[in-house]
Amino acid sequence: MDASLWRRALLLAVVFSGVANLLMLVPTLYMLQVYDRVLISRNLGTLAAVSLIAVYLFAMMAFAEWARSNVLARLGGALESSLAPRVFAANFAARLRATADLPNRVFADLTELRQFLASGGATAVLDLPWSPVYLGVLFLLHPWLGLSALLFAMVQLAVAVVTHLNVLKPAMALSQLQAQESTFIQGHLRSVEAAHVMGMTPAITARVMRLHGTFNEAHGQVVSLTQRQAAISRFVRYLQQSLILAVGALLVIDSQISAASMIAANILMNRALSPIDTIVATWRAVLSARQARLRLLAFLAAHEPGAIQTSPAQSNPQQPRRAAMIGPDVALQGLAPQDLAVHVRNLVARAPSRDAPILKGLDFEAPPGSITLVMGPSGSGKSTLMRALAGAWPDLEGEVLIAGEPIEATTDARRAALIGSVPQDTELFEGSIAENISRFASPSQATAQAVIEAARACGLHELILRLPAGYDTPLGSLGSGLSAGQRQRIALARALYGNPPVLILDEPNANLDDLGETALVQALRSRREQGATVFLVSHNPLMKAIADRVLILSDGRITSLQPVPPSTAPRLQPAAQPPMPQP
Repeated sequence: MDASLWRRALLLAVVFSGVANLLMLVPTLYMLQVYDRVLISRNLGTLAAVSLIAVYLFAMMAFAEWARSNVLARLGGALESSLAPRVFAANFAARLRATADLPNRVFADLTELRQFLASGGATAVLDLPWSPVYLGVLFLLHPWLGLSALLFAMVQLAVAVVTHLNVLKPAMALSQLQAQESTFIQGHLRSVEAAHVMGMTPAITARVMRLHGTFNEAHGQVVSLTQRQAAISRFVRYLQQSLILAVGALLVIDSQISAASMIAANILMNRALSPIDTIVATWRAVLSARQARLRLLAFLAAHEPGAIQTSPAQSNPQQPRRAAMIGPDVALQGLAPQDLAVHVRNLVARAPSRDAPILKGLDFEAPPGSITLVMGPSGSGKSTLMRALAGAWPDLEGEVLIAGEPIEATTDARRAALIGSVPQDTELFEGSIAENISRFASPSQATAQAVIEAARACGLHELILRLPAGYDTPLGSLGSGLSAGQRQRIALARALYGNPPVLILDEPNANLDDLGETALVQALRSRREQGATVFLVSHNPLMKAIADRVLILSDGRITSLQPVPPSTAPRLQPAAQPPMPQP
C-alpha cells in the first residue's frame, strides 16, 4: 500500500474518531439540559426540541463509529494485501537460503496485524488522545471533579505500566515456545513414515508432550498474570466510579454543583478512562500485535529480496545496471551458440553452519552442446555446485556467468528462460500435471503444444494420457499420488519445458526405471544436439556413457576435469512406448 494512501486512510480514521468522541459529550449535555432546564421549566416543547437534536447527534455518532471501524478494517485488509507479496517473497528467499531460523509464522503475524486494526484495541488507541478533552470538561464543571478524575487517570495509567512490565517478558517467552513446538511437530509430521517404521513414534510423542507441557505451564503463568492485572484494573475502575460520585455528592451538598452535574461527572470520567481500561483489558492482544509487527519488520529486513547481498559481486554497482540492460524481454534466439557458454570463476560457496567453505575456488567453463558429468564422494560439494550454477545458493563469492550474465544478478524471468533444473529432492506443487510442467505459466504463455513436447521429450506423454484426467490430473501437495519415478519424470519435463539452453540435473535418474533412464538419455542427447549445456550429477555408468567430460570433486575442490573417451558401451535402443489411445 502506498505510504501516502496509508497516511490518508489513517488520517480519515482519526477524523472519524474525533467526531465520534466529540459526540460522546451529547449524552452528558442532554442530561444536563433535561435536569437543569426541562424539569425546572416543565416545558414539553423544550424537551421535544432537545430530544430531536440528541437523536440526530446520536445518529451522527453511530455513523462516525461505523465509518471509523470500516476504515480500520479496510486499512487492515489493504495492509495485508500490500505486504503479503513481500512477505511471501521474503519467506521464499529465507527458505532458499536455508538459514537456521526459518520462519514459521510470518503469515500468521500479518493476519494478526490485520485483525488488530479491526479490533477494539485499535479503536481504544485512537480514543486515548481524547481523554484529556473529557478531563477538561470535568474541570469546567468543577476543579475538584477535574483533579479527582486526573488522579484516577494517573492510577489507571500506572496499572497499565505495571501490566506491561509484568506481562511483556512472559508473553514473548510464550510466543517463542509456541513457535518451537509448532516447528518441531511440523518437522516430524513430514517424516511420519520413517518414525512409524523404525519405532520412533513413542520417543517423538514423549518429546512433543514435554514441549507441550512447558508451553502449557508458560501459558498458565501468562494467563494468571493477565487475569490478576485485569482484576486489579477492574477493582480500581469500580473504586474510581464510587469515589467520583462521593466527590460529586460532597459538592452537591455544599451547593457548588447540581445533581445533574454530579451524574454527568461520573459519565465523563468513565468516558475519559474507558480507553485506558480497554487497553489494559486487551493488553495481551496489544502486546501480541506489537510483537507481530516487530517480527515482520525484522524478517523483511533480514530476508526480503533486494535487501540481501549474497556475494561481493552483488555489491558492484555496475552489475545491477548490467542485468537491467539485459532484461527478460531479450529473446534467447538472438544469442549466438557460443554466447551460451557457462563460465565459473573462483567460485566459493559458504554455509552459515560451517566455518570452512563448501566449494573452494572452482574454475572451469562448459561450452554449448556439452554434457558435464559431476562426480565425487558424499559431502564433496556436488549438490552445492548444482545449486550455485542455478543461482539457488545464497552465500557465494566469485562468478557464475551464463550467456555472459552473472547468475546472481539475473532477473527471475531471464533465469527461467536460461535454466532448466531438477534438484536432488524432487519438488512438485499442488496443481495439475500440465501446470507443474509449464511452471504454472499463465495460459497466454504456456501452450498445450509446449507442454506436450516437454512430456514427449522424457517419454511421459503416453503415461499421462493413461491417467483419468490426462494432463489435467490434479497433484496433491508435494506430488502425492504419484510414484517417486513419476514425480521425477514430471520434474524432468518441467526442466525441459521451453527448451532452456542450460540444464542442471542433480541425480535425475535416482528413482527411474530402465524405461525412464532410456528416455532421460535420449532427451539429454537431443538437447545436446540442439546446443544445450548440460550439467549432470550421477554415479550411474549409463550417464557416463553419454557425457562429454567428467568433473570430479573432492572436499570442495576440482581434482579432475577430463574428457570422456569414446564409449564402447552398446548403443541404447529407443524406449518401447505403449500405443497411444485412440480418440
